[in-house]
Amino acid sequence: MSDAPGSRRPARLHAAGAPAAAALLLLLLVSGCAPREMARFAARRPAAVDAAHLEQQETIARDPLGYLQTVARRCRQLEHYTFKFTRIERRGLLGRLHGPEHIACRVRRRPLSVYMKWLDEDVKYGESAYVEGGKVRFAPRRGWFGGPPTVTRVGLMTPVVWGEARHPLSEFGLERLMQRTLDEIQRAGPEVSIVYHGVRLVPDDGRPAHALEFRFSPRCPEPRRRELYIDLASGYPACVRLMRSDGRLEAAYWFSELDTDVRLEDADFVLEAERRTAASGDAAESERE
Repeated sequence: MSDAPGSRRPARLHAAGAPAAAALLLLLLVSGCAPREMARFAARRPAAVDAAHLEQQETIARDPLGYLQTVARRCRQLEHYTFKFTRIERRGLLGRLHGPEHIACRVRRRPLSVYMKWLDEDVKYGESAYVEGGKVRFAPRRGWFGGPPTVTRVGLMTPVVWGEARHPLSEFGLERLMQRTLDEIQRAGPEVSIVYHGVRLVPDDGRPAHALEFRFSPRCPEPRRRELYIDLASGYPACVRLMRSDGRLEAAYWFSELDTDVRLEDADFVLEAERRTAASGDAAESERE
């Protein structure tokens, strides 16, 4: 598969899933000389993979960048979808890890619209929404002094500036994830190598997925290693992990329970707190009448 127009193929493309590489990996593992991260990937190998997926592994091994471009194209075709989003992020001035947070999400491609509802009872977040061209609206889980949550509107970059997120909501969703991945690879050029590890189990999830790793040279900014897992069943991203050169986790995101057979309307991006306010206003108006 040819590169996308204007893209540049990294100088080093590795395919640990290829037959010859697999034999070498086995030899290294037996001798105890395999790199630590390779042994870690091998430990998560599924018990069995059917013939069709074995053939797909060979195709990805020959051209991992082409495979990423194919996944990105599939993500661009998603107009409406919902999924469960789990995130762990190193944020704030102190760089502490936050999470895991479990969030129910809705995404509409045009106009870009995002709705997020936090599922954890012990977090301060309640729900958030963004529609392209507007403000980010959010409401906490609980209001002040036991009252109902109130809606706050802020600029698109405000959550990033205040350390509440790594990316603005305009960068949220599977399409943006894959585009950022391809952009980073293109910018790095020969400073990044793509390693395909074959089919592995998604960390802390257990789904079988195509596992790819991006290793950036010391000349690139942190985090220097990314792991991307593409769900074997759906063909869409299942997990991405960002790792620092010292082995520390920078961020991890899981995408599960993906439903692409939905049709989302404007009402699906209205906060529950906004609905309550509107209902209260309608009730008050009825009483005056």
